[in-house]
Amino acid sequence: MSVTAKIARRNRTPLPALAAVVVGLGLTALGMPSVAFGAGPGTVVYDQGSLDWGVKESFRKYLEGPASQGGKIELTGGTTRNAEGSFHLDGSGAYDGTAHTLSGAFTGGLHFTGHQGQLDIALTDFKLTTAGSTGTITVDAVTAETTEDPTTKAKSTKLVTRSDVPLVTFAVGRDTTTGVATPTTLTEDGSKAFGGFYQAGAAMDPVKLVLTKSTPSPSASPSASASPSPSPSASASASASASASPSAPSELPIVDGVLNWGVKKSFVSYLTSPAAAGKVEFGAGAADFRFGGGSGAYDTRTHAVTAGYQGSVRFLGHPKDGGYELDLTFANLAVAVDQGGAFLTADVKSKALDGKVTELKGVRTAALDVSKANFAPVNGVVTLTELPATLTADGAAAFGGFYGAGTALDPVSATLAFRKTAPSPSASPSASPSASASPSAPASPSASASPTQAPAELPILDGALDWGVKESFRAYLKTPAAAGKVEFGAGAADFRFGGGSGAYNTKTHGVTAGFKGSVRFLAHPKDGGYELDLTFADLGLRVEQGGAFLTADVKSKALDGKVTELKGAKVAALDVSKANFAPVNGVVTLHQLPAALTAEGASVFSGFYQAGAALDPVTASLVFDKGATVPTPAPGTGGTVTPAPAPGGSTGGGAVLTSSGGSTGGELASTGMDTPIVPLVATAAGLLLLGGGTTVLLRRRTVR
Repeated sequence: MSVTAKIARRNRTPLPALAAVVVGLGLTALGMPSVAFGAGPGTVVYDQGSLDWGVKESFRKYLEGPASQGGKIELTGGTTRNAEGSFHLDGSGAYDGTAHTLSGAFTGGLHFTGHQGQLDIALTDFKLTTAGSTGTITVDAVTAETTEDPTTKAKSTKLVTRSDVPLVTFAVGRDTTTGVATPTTLTEDGSKAFGGFYQAGAAMDPVKLVLTKSTPSPSASPSASASPSPSPSASASASASASASPSAPSELPIVDGVLNWGVKKSFVSYLTSPAAAGKVEFGAGAADFRFGGGSGAYDTRTHAVTAGYQGSVRFLGHPKDGGYELDLTFANLAVAVDQGGAFLTADVKSKALDGKVTELKGVRTAALDVSKANFAPVNGVVTLTELPATLTADGAAAFGGFYGAGTALDPVSATLAFRKTAPSPSASPSASPSASASPSAPASPSASASPTQAPAELPILDGALDWGVKESFRAYLKTPAAAGKVEFGAGAADFRFGGGSGAYNTKTHGVTAGFKGSVRFLAHPKDGGYELDLTFADLGLRVEQGGAFLTADVKSKALDGKVTELKGAKVAALDVSKANFAPVNGVVTLHQLPAALTAEGASVFSGFYQAGAALDPVTASLVFDKGATVPTPAPGTGGTVTPAPAPGGSTGGGAVLTSSGGSTGGELASTGMDTPIVPLVATAAGLLLLGGGTTVLLRRRTVR
């Protein structure tokens, strides 16, 4: 088979690619012609093509902002610019059917300049090559490089020319040449071409490649004696002549099917918790998150798939005045695959906690990833198993703010029966969420869990926070263009901030932790000072009803001289959906929490980064036991910590976990919630009320 490594992405499965996958629908088994990428030996020439690539969005914004000191982007050789800011180059290419490789060449170039010539990068002669499942974009590059004489300390800048630089790499899939946005990664040589502004491995903008023929390619003879079928199925070869019959139907009806989707396990768990006091109801024939009565069709010309399923599921939570403040219904679910991608659609009616009602018909609720789906029919039935699902912007609106667009939902499994005689597959036991559809009453707290024994606050006695701010920002400061440096103060060192203190509130489930130390970034020396001057001090970790945040006192001087000072600013929003709040030896360690720049935080970066930009992940240790110690960072792990040893003495004044059910092994499970909701993920940090019962952190008394 030719280059067929599929890209694991959330959406975007153009129909030419779908045709190559969906052909499993019968295309041999059901009497339709077989299709394959790169079928047969020889070379296929594509006389029309294009490359659309933005290089790196943050780099473009930086150059076109005040921080670049007159920076600009020049388009050369016929390059044009797309509406969203990326660049368009025309070209052509070829596919080698023997070596199974793609190649392409594109006309045009890009010239980036800034900082009065200290930043000067020209990229021309864009080419595409593939090897196995890896694609590479190569360029000729001219880069301004600044060097310093070790004796005189005098700096000089010269232009360095590099030919055929492997700039970025990407994963090759069936739809590589159909205009699908494919992530790219900077190579080591590419880092040099960028003058060290970005390090090897940095994520660059996705690339869209298109290669087509201006005239239809000759079709293979329908005769069975023609070149061997590329399909690995023996039956495909045997039925080649019949499958190419012009009498093939334009539409294959879907006569039955089942869809299994649990919506979101953590959402169901929340509804069935005492905090929500909710329930789940099924209607119109649906049961246990299983929706039957599938119908629809596969269009053999457009390769579009539409399959609808009967039934509804209704989520109710927060009872009030005989009704429910939260009321969300999904009905008439469907799987739709078209030119725009693969989606789960539904009719949705939602009432949010604020009373706002939203009604949507046939809305694309989730984007489905079918890159690894197997569309091959078995006994006339196509079974799509555990398709990753991501909440769309339209779907997010129905959730009343519980989850944002891009949130991972429960995977979708669906069957499509194309023959009336085909048996309808039974639901996989794993397809339904483990949570019961109707909430059972919470386990009664044991005597040891009496509120009189649980303190209102658990003090944080020590701790450490590891945060590198942003790797690319640090790398930029080291470049000759910035000539910057990093300074630490008040006990901080190597982006580690100690002396943690604060508390976990057992009533509100809020967490507030502060850490000592500061980090200062200086760049662009001028007149004995620095034009860029940014300091973060007194960093904190805060988990509250509105979410999880990294806070700091910030003082910033931008290149234009403007000074900004903020106290306790929410610099970054933290994703704690996969965090493990279980204490180990009296210490809760939160590893590599994804951090996204807030609007408040963006204001101090002088236009370098926008709100939503990914920052370096945050790792924090919170010590709740007097005998426990702060874990130390493992060498080379960038903030990953090694758990501290257990405190000595089994009868000391430590902490012991007791449970009335659900939790095991003396540790507390994480909440599983992806977005803080009201009240905060039922028990925010997993320190108090989790699992199937009530868990309380109690102080241990000394045995005399």
